[in-house]
Amino acid sequence: MKKYPDVSFCVDAVSSLAGVPINPVELGIDFLLAGTQKAFGLPPGLAVVWASDKAMEKSLKVPGRGHYFDLHQFKKMDEKNETPETPVISLIYALDVQMKRMEAEGFENRWKRHRDMAETCQKWANTHFKMFPAAGCWSTTVSCIENTRKDITVKQLYDKLYERGAVISEGYGKLKMRTFRIAHMADTQLSDLKELLGWIDELIGVKK
Repeated sequence: MKKYPDVSFCVDAVSSLAGVPINPVELGIDFLLAGTQKAFGLPPGLAVVWASDKAMEKSLKVPGRGHYFDLHQFKKMDEKNETPETPVISLIYALDVQMKRMEAEGFENRWKRHRDMAETCQKWANTHFKMFPAAGCWSTTVSCIENTRKDITVKQLYDKLYERGAVISEGYGKLKMRTFRIAHMADTQLSDLKELLGWIDELIGVKK
């Protein structure tokens, strides 16, 4: 990035922000975007954005930046403690509650909790199934697991867990029946994750 000062460094942190530490200044990020429906633990419908001074200055030179992505319009309204359009008030209040919970937990404790859950899930996955991404590319907030077993399908696993009140996610597109995803983020505790993994162990016949 240092070789190309005219290039903007934009980061999609939709499933990582609030689950892992991200310092945009140290990382040289110009534009950071995330939704609050992942590691913030809120319903979908609200986005959070961080923009560097470089990004703000560059956007001023864009003649047709439109309305939706006009950072200066957002900044102008934010200085008045307002939003350009009708705000999602319920989610903003909910975000305020979640931020206070994070502060009470302690951010270092939060980062560690997410790391502990990720390590637990990924170790379990490689014992009974197989992590789908290559080593070194695993997420701290959600694990994508390849179903390497012949005794159960992803749909069967999904349906059996749903009967117990738990929901996992199938893979996308061509990976729909090949992989499944387990989230370990937001308000989820290590005990919650272990309970879910224990249920899967029962379904695949793992002896304790």
